[in-house]
Amino acid sequence: MKRYFFVIALISIILIIVKTVFSMFFGSNLVILKDNGSVKLNVDIAETPLERTRGLMDVKNLPYGNGMLFIFEKSGYPEMWMKDTLIPLDMIFISGNFRVVDIKYAIPCRKDPCEIYKPIRESKYILEVNGNFTSEKGIEIGDRVNIYS
Repeated sequence: MKRYFFVIALISIILIIVKTVFSMFFGSNLVILKDNGSVKLNVDIAETPLERTRGLMDVKNLPYGNGMLFIFEKSGYPEMWMKDTLIPLDMIFISGNFRVVDIKYAIPCRKDPCEIYKPIRESKYILEVNGNFTSEKGIEIGDRVNIYS
């Protein structure tokens, strides 16, 4: 019986360690570095085509300081829309070298045709946050972005 509890305890400890290490490398923290400080966000990751298509559709409330990071396979001019999105969002377009290259304020779209939002410079990542978050936090083109686990 003691051996059984020892095995269970050992497995529990291993799972806690694995979860901690996994969150260190595959977590969802993002920091935007500014000249006068930084802005930390908790983000969900959208890296598959299905996750990117779904995005923040039907989300009624995005907690302040949270967002969604869209990851694309390669840099380009990704097109975004707000179909079935319920809240205004800021779209922060980020280059492959982790610099903010464009910011768009996007409003919900209830029916087609919906406005298409795309960056003025090549982007590999798009961060969506609550509308006006970038102006409230002073996030600007040229700011550096670090993605942490």
